[in-house]
Amino acid sequence: MVYVALFSWAWLATLLAAEVRSVRRIAGLAVALVVLAFAALRGYSTDYEGYVEIYDVMVAIDIPYPERLFLAKDALFSVMIDCILWLRGGPQYMFVLMALLAVVVKQHVYKLAFRGNTAAAWAVTLSLYFFLHEFTQSRVAVAIAMCFLATLAALQGRRAMWFFSTWVGVGFHLSVLLFLPLSAVLLLRQERRMWGFALVLAATCLVGISFFEFFSTVDLRVAEYREQSGANALALIVATVKLGMVLLMARMLHRAPVSQVSQALIWPSVMFVTGGFVMLLAFQTISSALAFRFYEFFDAFSVFIVTGALLQRRTVPVLTALTYCALGILLQYLAELFKRYEIAPWSSYVQ
Repeated sequence: MVYVALFSWAWLATLLAAEVRSVRRIAGLAVALVVLAFAALRGYSTDYEGYVEIYDVMVAIDIPYPERLFLAKDALFSVMIDCILWLRGGPQYMFVLMALLAVVVKQHVYKLAFRGNTAAAWAVTLSLYFFLHEFTQSRVAVAIAMCFLATLAALQGRRAMWFFSTWVGVGFHLSVLLFLPLSAVLLLRQERRMWGFALVLAATCLVGISFFEFFSTVDLRVAEYREQSGANALALIVATVKLGMVLLMARMLHRAPVSQVSQALIWPSVMFVTGGFVMLLAFQTISSALAFRFYEFFDAFSVFIVTGALLQRRTVPVLTALTYCALGILLQYLAELFKRYEIAPWSSYVQ
């Protein structure tokens, strides 16, 4: 029932913002706050216990820096947990801080991209990736939020902000190392970006496969990916259909963009979504689980295309966007991401 209430509020706020312009910013902010509370206060999800185990490892093992930086898998995530421990906080603060980082950064980017109409962007996010990222893979949620910010900075020519945002993302999840060379293409002149993207994507896939082959012989965690499944024939068909729908919506958006910022984000979003699809195919032979992780990381950029189509005043793009969102909800349901919602007990906030 709590999930029905969450989705109902998000889509109701989207309709309200579309009809009453004066409440557009308030409605979007209200949805963002509900989403933030929903992710931050959860007491259970697919990866919840895994994160608590990481926290317990940080408590139990006392080793000096810089080795300690990678005790919690990623450097900034380790630093964040140490700050929580220094303040004598409990493991729940991990989820509070990561939700705060992810939602605040995305709210800022959505506000710039869609002229303050962020309710629609959050409704799409809920439908596509909220329960896979903010609600489950919290580090990935922060990393993707920083990639959104880095993309916007690159398009605005703010190289320092692009560099900073990207490496903050790396500090929470190493998958951003794949985003780094692809996003650097946005710093090239516009006429060189397409060829630059093709070359960088090919090089990234080749280097990534080579690194995986090497590290799978020396790191047992990497080798485990070979035995995991993540993308079967049906998943490849669904990914192909989704890519086709994104390309269709992008074409319709190109003719009638929501704003200058959203227009600027069309090509990069298509670039990243397509790149994720290519990685899904390229890495499928060595690890379907790894291939799917890379795919869903870059496919998160589809939110800009789908939201832009949803905000159109024309029937075809709106229906296409709603169909895409319905597919996203179905895929999250089939992946069993809609766990029974529990609020974290107070004891989880104290060490």
